[in-house]
Amino acid sequence: MLNFVDEMQTKIIILISGAGSNAREIIRYFDGNEAITVCGVVSSKENSEMAQFCEIHDHRKDTLISSVKMRTETLRYHLDAQQNYTRYNNYQRPYLEVSSIFNPDGYLTQEQTYFRISQTTQTTFFTYNETGLLAKKSLLQSENTTPTEEWRYRYDQWGNLIEIHFYKEGVFLTDYQIVYDYKTGFLGSLIHLS
Repeated sequence: MLNFVDEMQTKIIILISGAGSNAREIIRYFDGNEAITVCGVVSSKENSEMAQFCEIHDHRKDTLISSVKMRTETLRYHLDAQQNYTRYNNYQRPYLEVSSIFNPDGYLTQEQTYFRISQTTQTTFFTYNETGLLAKKSLLQSENTTPTEEWRYRYDQWGNLIEIHFYKEGVFLTDYQIVYDYKTGFLGSLIHLS
């Protein structure tokens, strides 16, 4: 028979935003908890010692159970004043350039992504309804005129998203319907129709 605690096991990953001096204490805090397991440490710093090693201690016996060297990755951006950015890989080489176009009201209307290695371009167009909510998002690859992917959105009179239609290569594939409990305003259910 399964233990209820085993069925309700929660796994967390710790994000280190600075030097990571508190990460060991956080791991030790959760180490004795049977319902929560720390399964990883992620760092925003390039060579963080804590992100490279994850230690699991048994504080009842004050012994180290395991120490695992974890793979680390660094993602770096260069953002300019127009919200255009370049993404760099772990080798500090640029591999992706994204440029954005906004309308006079500040709405994003187009985002062009250039993949430097494959030398391909992907353009995403954004269309808004009369109240400024996203009505359509279309993704085009290189010189194609038909969107490879398209999402169409519908809202109720209060601005709540109620339906998403997904198209691939111009063919309707999926309908998502969002139903709200109008007494509370909270999400009631999500219906997925293919």
